[in-house]
Amino acid sequence: MKTLINARFIAKPQTGVTLVGAELLRALLALIAGLPAAERPSLILAAPQGFALPLPGGFELSDHRAWLSIRNGPASAPGEQTLIPERYGADQVLSFCNQTPILARKLAVWIHDAQIFDSAESYSPGFRLYHQSLFRALVLRKAQMATVSHYSKSRLVHYGADPECVTVIHNGGNHLQRFAIDESALVQNDLKQKPYAFMVGSRAKHKNIAFAIDALLKDGPKDLTIAVAGLHQAGSYAGQIGTWDSARVVILPRISEGQLRALYRNAQFVMCPSLDEGFGLSAAEALWENAPLGLSNRASLPEVGGEAALYFDPQDAASIGAVAHQLCLENVRAMLKAKADSQKSKLTWETAAKATFDTFVKPHNVKN
Repeated sequence: MKTLINARFIAKPQTGVTLVGAELLRALLALIAGLPAAERPSLILAAPQGFALPLPGGFELSDHRAWLSIRNGPASAPGEQTLIPERYGADQVLSFCNQTPILARKLAVWIHDAQIFDSAESYSPGFRLYHQSLFRALVLRKAQMATVSHYSKSRLVHYGADPECVTVIHNGGNHLQRFAIDESALVQNDLKQKPYAFMVGSRAKHKNIAFAIDALLKDGPKDLTIAVAGLHQAGSYAGQIGTWDSARVVILPRISEGQLRALYRNAQFVMCPSLDEGFGLSAAEALWENAPLGLSNRASLPEVGGEAALYFDPQDAASIGAVAHQLCLENVRAMLKAKADSQKSKLTWETAAKATFDTFVKPHNVKN
């Protein structure tokens, strides 16, 4: 059996979804490279021409894993839909980032969440229409889907997916461990010696960043700085983030992986205030840096944080403020850091890759 991996995502701006695609591909190829030659599956990697694949160290493409190109533009949805099923002979197409060529004979596709329905106001009309239509087509085809939390599976089933067609494969959070810690962003933004809350999010409305900042300014500790990363992200998001006339709010520009590690590790706590979240990648990343976590009690976040977080109502400023005060207590922070060890061990890319291989890549596990 031959599986084609659709790597169109490497040409797109980095978001949480494309990061998941890159890390899952890297871990899956590393797993396959470690198998005896006779047990390695036959793979084709289809990637936009001119973009480097996120290959693990030491991995070499063999004749089984030839680099092919989507030739009519790296960001071309029509190219993805037409060229992959037309040109590349494969028994199934495996896609990691919410989109897949719908006419391929067999499909396995990651649908990370149901936010295109549940939080439709966060996206532009064209983006919303395309992704809602694609999901409905996948449901009609009874395509195999993977999603990143049990919460997301419940929402996809709510919108019509057959529960037998949806597999839960949790994301990892250990990808930042490849990078050296870089404290330059702490120094440049005068955060090194200040207690600060740290958030990572986009401008999408369901990320709830603006409300959380206002809540921390109003009801959180008065000596607490609020640092936010990720608002530079490109995407089809509707609406804009607010502005704050306060020296306590630091909106960070694009930061490196090493800088992100330092920001997690030095934060008084990391906060994820989302109203809707398919997984919560920043929460998993923070766990791997042993950062105390304050999470929304909505959607998938309790599934990711487990006992290694405190929870709040993301639409209640007083609730956010109360949790922030607790997270500034040294005994609470120490307790959460201790619990992070067991929780983070459940969230690795190696585990996700093994589940992907066992479910979708082994020939005897491919479903019609």
